[in-house]
Amino acid sequence: MKILTVIWKHYDKDGETCNRCGKTGENVRQMTAELKQELFEKGIDLVYREKKLSKEHIDESNTILLNSVPLERYLPQTSVRHTSCDSCSCLAGVDVSCRAVVHKGTIHEDVPREFLVKAIRQAVRGIVK
Repeated sequence: MKILTVIWKHYDKDGETCNRCGKTGENVRQMTAELKQELFEKGIDLVYREKKLSKEHIDESNTILLNSVPLERYLPQTSVRHTSCDSCSCLAGVDVSCRAVVHKGTIHEDVPREFLVKAIRQAVRGIVK
């Protein structure tokens, strides 16, 4: 069986994360749970992991990796930009910017479910070749 590992990296302070990362996390957990059986039937084991980051690595927060490849590489016309994050700033105690996904010119602070589905399906195409 082939494996697709999805890793969600996020800043964590005493078990809490910022609002945008929290929403991304909900989306990642839901989508991996929903797609797990479908992919299993195709011979792919979908493995979900979280990587909690310290304040020193906050610039990596809100990152999703699919077999070590950043999600945005699977989505045409998509890039990453760091934008001010009040929620993280409150948690960290300093002004912080977090990763946001820019798709076709629109900034998404949390990673939308439809981006996750598209990226996971694209990653699967690369695995089953």
